Amino acid sequence: LLKYNKLNYPVMTLSKHYFIGNFFNLFLPAVVGRGIVRGYYLYTSSSGKKETITSIVVESFIGLIALVLLSVLSVVLAVFLGFDTVESSITRAIFGAFGICCIFIAAFFYIKTDRLFDRLIPVVVRTKFKPVISFFRDVMKYNKTPTTLWYILIISFLFQLIGVMSIYLLALSLGSTTTFINFLILLPIIWVISMLPVSINGLGVREVSFVFLFGTVGMLEEMAVAICVFWILQTFALGLIGGVLFIFEGKSVSQIKEFGNVSAEQ
Repeated sequence: LLKYNKLNYPVMTLSKHYFIGNFFNLFLPAVVGRGIVRGYYLYTSSSGKKETITSIVVESFIGLIALVLLSVLSVVLAVFLGFDTVESSITRAIFGAFGICCIFIAAFFYIKTDRLFDRLIPVVVRTKFKPVISFFRDVMKYNKTPTTLWYILIISFLFQLIGVMSIYLLALSLGSTTTFINFLILLPIIWVISMLPVSINGLGVREVSFVFLFGTVGMLEEMAVAICVFWILQTFALGLIGGVLFIFEGKSVSQIKEFGNVSAEQ
């Protein structure tokens, strides 16, 4: 996405920003911390180019798309293989909601959506909320390069799949017998729910969702809680790596906080 805007950054630099973002996520709601930190580093290093911010927004959106598609495709696979995972009414309801999301996903990838956007938004609204409309247009311009979007979606899909495998292996180490297909279906749902900015780093929301949803497929509550405890420790460990990198960066928290406040106001 950055290369599409002719902004070249080494992969190691972007990886470092990602880990530092994970560190700030430990103390901020959901994925807010990571987004603000990455935005701060990219925006300041590019002399204030707004494309750095829109690239983060689009990348986050595609990450959400990958989660939705992973869950939906896993449900289809479960039905094909004869699993009874989708017998739960809760799972069916969420699957239906994800299915509706796929319509909006298709719209984002459609190259002519921006024209429809202009037609649906009244002139009065466009004038009154010009900065917001302008931002949406900047985000939507990425669908002019569908090949790039599909490439990013594949990378994000694989990234989310590795995340599911990580938690599944953690569960296996604790003696869980829940099938892998259940993790493929339910973990994306849990991640989406934990993105809601109602707690620090999704803490509590993520764990309650995990215990409840995996309880619908037969996992014992004690096992679900144990997995959540080790999941929290894993998240904390990844955050600490970012904390060490942040110390060596020599930046101050006040600078990032000020950037976040300015971004929120805009």
